[in-house]
Amino acid sequence: MKNWSSAISVIVILLIAGCGYDPSEHGTAGEPGFREAFFDSDLLEDLMDDKKCVVIRFYSIRRSADDVSGSAMAMSSDLSGEDRYSWWFGPWYKAYEELRGDGADFRNLKVGDAEEATRFMRDAGYTPIAANFKKEEIRTVLALKSCNGVQLLPELTPDGRLWTMRLIPVEIKDGTATRVGDREDELVATEPCPTFCGGRPEYYVNMR
Repeated sequence: MKNWSSAISVIVILLIAGCGYDPSEHGTAGEPGFREAFFDSDLLEDLMDDKKCVVIRFYSIRRSADDVSGSAMAMSSDLSGEDRYSWWFGPWYKAYEELRGDGADFRNLKVGDAEEATRFMRDAGYTPIAANFKKEEIRTVLALKSCNGVQLLPELTPDGRLWTMRLIPVEIKDGTATRVGDREDELVATEPCPTFCGGRPEYYVNMR
């Protein structure tokens, strides 16, 4: 009986300690280092209109040294795996800020600022990741009824070893995102960088 009482006491203490736990109070956003990000169809189409764009690459980032929830930024990439960034002509890196109206606000980042955003993630104790999604697959998602954007969520690869991203179709309206479509309409990047960074890892800003 005494052992049962001790066990129950331990469980009660753990439950009390867990109540009201807010990751932001501890300067973390979970193991992947970011919670979510949204990108609307206008932004994605602007990136995909580039004839040399093969994939859209999403990076997990922190927008500042004291950003505890994290975010993601988007960039188009070509067949060689290089980001299509151009200081003169664009595009610049697109960092998600917040939902507003029927779209998502973002901040344009120069390459140096983009590299710094991944360093903020690393300095907080997390590994910044990059996840690639094929342009054609994203356009298929955006063609779903009522879909005008996507949500990015962190997800473990099937073997449970690496963090990657899941892309979910959403309708953004009045500053709120609602999932649309079915589970099979969602996309998962199966080979995140690191560890899968192609022959030229320096093409990825999170590897510099």
